[in-house]
Amino acid sequence: MKKKELLKKGSSIALVATLIGSQLMTTAPFNVFAAENAAGTISTQALPYYGVTVSTWSELKAALTSAAITDIYINADITIGETTSVTNTTKNIHGNDHTLNANGKQIRLTTANTVGLIEDLRITNTDIYGLFWGSVANLEVTYKNVDHSGGQMIYLPSGHLIIDGTVTSISSTEEVYEGKDLTIMDNAIAYFATTSTARRNSPINSEAASGKLIVGNNANLITRSKAASIYGGTNFTLINYGNMDLKSDNFQAIHLAAGSSMYFQPGSVLKAVAGDPVEEAVEATTGNIFVEAGATFEVESNGTQGAVITGDTFKLAQGSNFSITNFNSAGSALGSYASPVNVILQSGQGVSTWDRGTVTNPMPTATYPGVINAQFTLSGYLKSVSQTKLVSNNALFNSRYNTGATGKIVGGSFSSKAIGQTTINKLDTDSTLATGTAEPKADVVIKVGSTIIGQGKAGDDGKYSITIPKQAVGANVTATATWNSQTSSATTVVQKGTADQDAARTAVDALFTDATKTGIKATTDQAAIDAAQALV
Repeated sequence: MKKKELLKKGSSIALVATLIGSQLMTTAPFNVFAAENAAGTISTQALPYYGVTVSTWSELKAALTSAAITDIYINADITIGETTSVTNTTKNIHGNDHTLNANGKQIRLTTANTVGLIEDLRITNTDIYGLFWGSVANLEVTYKNVDHSGGQMIYLPSGHLIIDGTVTSISSTEEVYEGKDLTIMDNAIAYFATTSTARRNSPINSEAASGKLIVGNNANLITRSKAASIYGGTNFTLINYGNMDLKSDNFQAIHLAAGSSMYFQPGSVLKAVAGDPVEEAVEATTGNIFVEAGATFEVESNGTQGAVITGDTFKLAQGSNFSITNFNSAGSALGSYASPVNVILQSGQGVSTWDRGTVTNPMPTATYPGVINAQFTLSGYLKSVSQTKLVSNNALFNSRYNTGATGKIVGGSFSSKAIGQTTINKLDTDSTLATGTAEPKADVVIKVGSTIIGQGKAGDDGKYSITIPKQAVGANVTATATWNSQTSSATTVVQKGTADQDAARTAVDALFTDATKTGIKATTDQAAIDAAQALV
């Protein structure tokens, strides 16, 4: 389309001068026509897009309440003077890295289907509703490159918050985000922290039915709190394509109500740490958790209930990497609530388990190497959890694995930790101890050739000391450590000991008339020389 044609068609919404307060602001349309068909006729017309620059609260208030203004550019730090309602359906605040002091006041969206944006802004001193909050239907608010502190960042009980760029929030009274849907855009960073000690004043609280949390590709969602990290309502859906790093000092990391599901997609990472002394770390009540190939799923719990609890399906797919640990000696790694769960456990790199109360030991209680495919049903969330219908391709796993007794289970890359390099210290003909280092708790065997001359175990510090018989000069002594079906070896060559060196010195001295070794004894013959040479 030619420029003159665009200007002609847009003449009805050309440059507008709007008087707001005492300031005359010139504004211009943006995206006047959203589309034009091949014949040159207009198929869709978008709303005009008008911007204004403000430097004071009165100017900002006028821009917020104006039906004509869509975009507000802040040109100075401003303190909000009173709670203000926005009635038009498009409102964008561009902060230009200034500070907007909420002063305990609110900016509220009051019209359904409003789309709002706040970007490049430092927000301070919000109350428990925040800026661009609203309870009407279908609100969509984007925070982009926002640094927030105050009572709560935003309240959108029926709306959708989108996080773009880098958004940080430290909320001192209630949640960071309380709403229905939350999306962390691709490559975005969200750091959400709360200081409240109430369980549900979590960084993310979405207790509305059928809410969603989506973490985009290469996005990072980081939460720190005493409250639970994420609280979700019934039929909640969590989809992670990126990285989630969740830590609650006192409560759960993720608690989703009945009928909810979590999907951890290929390449995604979850690290969830929960400090609750009773409850689970991660739960999808009567729901599902799917950890796909290439995803990393790491959970740490401290409760008497199972660390990960589901009530329909829990799948750790072939190619996933998982580590589930319950540091409470009375709590198991897995459980179910409020209905039995079908567990599908797969690993191409073996599975290792630790009994309850031993999860900090460097060596697992049991290791099942190779490809593991297992399936079983769980009912219950305490250590008395019922395990039935266990079927796997590993006979030892079939006969030994017990969910109720297991405090930690790992698979994928967590199960394939490489054994530490073994060392052996120098040996001589006087040595009766072989010493060195190996993987902590590894079994260590000392050999000369194929003959075992000693065996023992490395300590917690990785050091070993094993009794051996004295060996001849030049013998090759090998120490081999075995841990988790892996081996590592080191070899040393036996040198002359002190006694042999003294004998050689005495034999050489006996060939000469005195200590200067300038005169050879009359009794020194070739046989004596050969005998001394053999000892050197």
